[in-house]
Amino acid sequence: MIRFRSTFFQFPIDVDPGDIVSLTIENQKLYKGFADALVAQEENSFSIFEDTKEKPLKKHLITVRDLLDLNPNSKKILTAIYKKIDRTALTVERREKFDKINQAIAELLEEIALDFEGTITFNDQIDLTQLLGQYDFKFDYDESSFLNSLISYLRAWREAMDLKLVFTYDLFAYLEDNEIEDLKRELSYIGLSVIDIDHHDIHHEGVKRFVIDKDLCEIY
Repeated sequence: MIRFRSTFFQFPIDVDPGDIVSLTIENQKLYKGFADALVAQEENSFSIFEDTKEKPLKKHLITVRDLLDLNPNSKKILTAIYKKIDRTALTVERREKFDKINQAIAELLEEIALDFEGTITFNDQIDLTQLLGQYDFKFDYDESSFLNSLISYLRAWREAMDLKLVFTYDLFAYLEDNEIEDLKRELSYIGLSVIDIDHHDIHHEGVKRFVIDKDLCEIY
């Protein structure tokens, strides 16, 4: 279980993988303050706990600000993926293969350099992140519908980091009622929970509700 707490309201929000929560903030000033602080991931405004142990926000939480721009091959995601591969994916055997590739490239460039009368210099060591980028190593994803695009995007982030909690804005404006259960099932499978921030309280089947009204009364 993940527990999310904020200094902007009193109640905690507890979620398990597959949960979707509707957090309605009707007070405009509070909505803007909360949204701005969330995007900035202000450590003094928010905290998340997993089984009572506090977790760093930046390692386990993302905010999806634009649901119309769900690109799993964004520079930010791929950079995180490449760094993760470089850090964790190179076994001893793979490192030996990579070193041989570097050696073969260096030898080829040395041969080519001999074709020139002037002195030629070059970088004789390419790192793995450079190689991945050069070969356009990226996700092949499904964008046939909004739901598929969202799932592909969240899957990419889940590969890039130990993601636990996702915040969205006005998510239900893009989903049909029957797609909510499909999304919950997929979130459960990949181990994620979603908290959606909205201006107006609308009941959605199977979605937990928390409401802060215009007078800052908390309803949950």
